[in-house]
Amino acid sequence: MGKLDGKVAIITGGGTGIGKGIARTFAAERARVIIASRSAQTLNDTAQELGGQVLAIPTDLKVEAQVVSLFERITAQMGRLDILVNNSGVFEGGRLEDLSLETWRHVMDVNL
Repeated sequence: MGKLDGKVAIITGGGTGIGKGIARTFAAERARVIIASRSAQTLNDTAQELGGQVLAIPTDLKVEAQVVSLFERITAQMGRLDILVNNSGVFEGGRLEDLSLETWRHVMDVNL
């Protein structure tokens, strides 16, 4: 039995980097893991690699309807959500005053 046995967890940005590491750890602790990000191929590759109870759901966090759909699907399939890891994030670099309004909005939409 794992520390997260039977818990349902969504990890945004779960296809690569830190999110993938979190997904790997949660899966090893027997959680039912959902990984979400924009890249379907990356998510599917990660889900295959991690195996077990990892479900990949492509979701653009900047699109409210996709986020609502993600949570509706999890509720319908899993019955509940126990853990949410908001791992997705972008960094455009540079000084704040040098960012265009479009870039600023993109960063805020993803990170917040």
